[in-house]
Order: sequence, then structure tokens, then C-alpha cells
Amino acid sequence: QYYCFDNEFHANNFLKYLKTDFARFCLSLYKSNQNLHRGELSIIPWLDFTQEWTDEKLYKEFNITEDEIKFIEKNIPKYYE
Repeated sequence: QYYCFDNEFHANNFLKYLKTDFARFCLSLYKSNQNLHRGELSIIPWLDFTQEWTDEKLYKEFNITEDEIKFIEKNIPKYYE
């Protein structure tokens, strides 16, 4: 699986998105090893990458509750701060 973008700005927004707790949590629901070649990224929602996505915007976009946010933040390590 590969991803193409019209420009570097959109590609960078995609990379920033993949580093959010939200996207990493979505991936953790499906991924059980280090491989990404069997479509493991397909569980992560595809968004409009003309804009930059943050966890706060994602939580609002997907109506994530405070309890769900706490669960995500408790279970996803802070690798990208």
C-alpha cells in the first residue's frame, strides 16, 4: 500500500496526522506486529490533508468523549511531543 499526494504540504500534514494519539490509537486496534504491508493503515480514517490535524481537532471531528480521550491518552505512549 502506498500514498500519493499532490504536494509536499499535503504529505507533511499526513505525516503529522499519523503521529497524533488518535491515529496511533486507531492503528493499535488492528496492528499486532511491526508490519504495515498487509493494509494495517486502512483502519485509520482518511481525511482532508489540505489542513493540519491535531488530536484536539480529531477528537472534535469524531465526537470523542472525555472518557475516551482519557483512555486513548493513558494507553498511547508520548513518542512525538
